[in-house]
Amino acid sequence: MGNINQVFYFGSIPVVLPEDTVYSRLGRNRFLNRLPEAQKNLIGKYIAEGVALCHPAGCWLRLNIVARTAASVTLENGDTFNSVNLAELLASSQAALLTAATVGGGIVEASSAASVAGNGTKALVYDAVGSEMADEAIGWIHEYVGQQLKRGSEKLTRRRFSPGYGDLGLENQKIIYDILNLEKLGIRLNESLIMVPEKSVTAISGIERN
Repeated sequence: MGNINQVFYFGSIPVVLPEDTVYSRLGRNRFLNRLPEAQKNLIGKYIAEGVALCHPAGCWLRLNIVARTAASVTLENGDTFNSVNLAELLASSQAALLTAATVGGGIVEASSAASVAGNGTKALVYDAVGSEMADEAIGWIHEYVGQQLKRGSEKLTRRRFSPGYGDLGLENQKIIYDILNLEKLGIRLNESLIMVPEKSVTAISGIERN
């Protein structure tokens, strides 16, 4: 699994995007089946264009858990996450996996440009593609690390938490950002602790004995 406290970066992640995930985000069950064939083909074209605009990259780091309470988890580097939900998720874990992924700013800029030009459909499709590609990228990292863990009779928790979900406050985004040095991936935090480019995600999961 590499050296303790070493962040592993992927400059390129081979994401294969299932179109169904994009259609689902767009609300396929509500409207897609009622669209003319030409409109469906156009959406498929926008999906392909959106995928080409994405450049998935990411990173991960393993840190041992050195202290915990019912509402907090402290890692070996001294950082503490205050969250009942996260503490419950990591209750059986001896270490935490911190991950991040981004697809770059191209897809966000293209979505905004399409919206300004009055092409709402293209803007929505690009936005959905960016979100799904980022999710797929971080999922790929988890799958990769999970395969590595099997060699040491360990496994990842089935779930993962991201700052801003449950009671894991958005202020934790700054902790993860600093630990993983996400500037190296071209990500920055704005004053509201939102990542830029927007289509970027971070997550914490647990590492348990298998």
